Amino acid sequence: RGRLVCTRHNSASMFDDPHKLASVGGFLLLAHAVSLVISYREDLKISGIEFAGVPLFVLAECLIGSLCCTWGALGFSGEFQPIAQQPRELPPDNMEKMHDFVTFNHRGTGKTRKE
Repeated sequence: RGRLVCTRHNSASMFDDPHKLASVGGFLLLAHAVSLVISYREDLKISGIEFAGVPLFVLAECLIGSLCCTWGALGFSGEFQPIAQQPRELPPDNMEKMHDFVTFNHRGTGKTRKE
């Protein structure tokens, strides 16, 4: 019988890459901003004040979190690769003799035809 061997993943490798760390931190900041808005609205409902807008520090936290997520996602993509040009193929010989505009007779022409 074969034995199952449990392998341990190296969890330190995630924190070695700053792009991964920034994207995880950005998602955590966005989740924290959502919880702040929910608790802010609940506090306003309890005090009877109408919700007019989100506080400025929550907007700043959303902006910082989205920038961290964006920078982290750009780091996941890796290096840009050059675009290789494909050789242009010539059209077949019968395509060169086709007209630019082709019309066909169809059932719709019978309704518009005046006799």
